[in-house]
Amino acid sequence: MPTDIDRLNYPFSIQRIAVTPAYTDQETGQYVPAVETATPLEGNLGTVTYERVNRDQTGILKLGDRIFATGTPLANGDKLRVAESDGKVTEWLVVACLGETAQMQKFLNITRHSYALRRLGTVAEGEP
Repeated sequence: MPTDIDRLNYPFSIQRIAVTPAYTDQETGQYVPAVETATPLEGNLGTVTYERVNRDQTGILKLGDRIFATGTPLANGDKLRVAESDGKVTEWLVVACLGETAQMQKFLNITRHSYALRRLGTVAEGEP
């Protein structure tokens, strides 16, 4: 049974992508390719509007960015992979932590932080 907070979450897959860089094994001289590890995330995903850009005093937000609120700590430079409603899969870069959602903490005892995401590109095309 979903809780009230679950109803606020984005209904499609969101994954944090951790990349272990490629390297050359110093003992064998063998090249070891980069490895991506995907961890599922839950949270609310919204699009930055023209009004939000105008209210943003930090200068971080731009049209086309997204805001992701989650209880999972993220860092600048983290990469997220998002399954879109049209079947496409897009990648986003965490560019800034915008702050804590104080109302959820006050009334629901849930801590979520909001992050600004900037699009990196489309990974896979879905069927229309």
